[in-house]
Amino acid sequence: EIGIEDINVYGIDYVQSSVDLANQILETALPPLKSNLGSPICRGDASNLFFVEDESFDMVFTGYIDPIVDPLGMESELGREPELEDFCYGKKGDWEKKMLAKLDQKKQEDWYSSWIVEMIRIAKKGAPIIVEEISLPICDDPTDWGGVSKKWWAEAISTYGW
Repeated sequence: EIGIEDINVYGIDYVQSSVDLANQILETALPPLKSNLGSPICRGDASNLFFVEDESFDMVFTGYIDPIVDPLGMESELGREPELEDFCYGKKGDWEKKMLAKLDQKKQEDWYSSWIVEMIRIAKKGAPIIVEEISLPICDDPTDWGGVSKKWWAEAISTYGW
């Protein structure tokens, strides 16, 4: 006996195989806790939780915020996948690449904020909101998919009105 009871678990994932695995794990884990699954984990978009009422959860968690691949839609313009050299590594005075890098990063930041706005909206007042892992901006860490800087989180509170 571990003293944890009456847990209702809800969740979404973009990938159906992850949804299926999560439901299998929860079916095994929850009965010993004298809890139920609530609604099953389902496939969905965490940046658009219109079907969830405001202030519904005691805790809101995401393991990872998926970055946007090609936020500026450069692939259609270039006829190939964009490469870091297309926008990250401009020479001194190369204002076009610097501008593309800024625009690309702003799209990524807006995307991350859309997830956080939804997480805040569905959390009860004072409830913990947890983001387990993030990616860094692609121009800062070319081995990653693209994301936001650690500094961005503090700035985003006022920028996005969280």
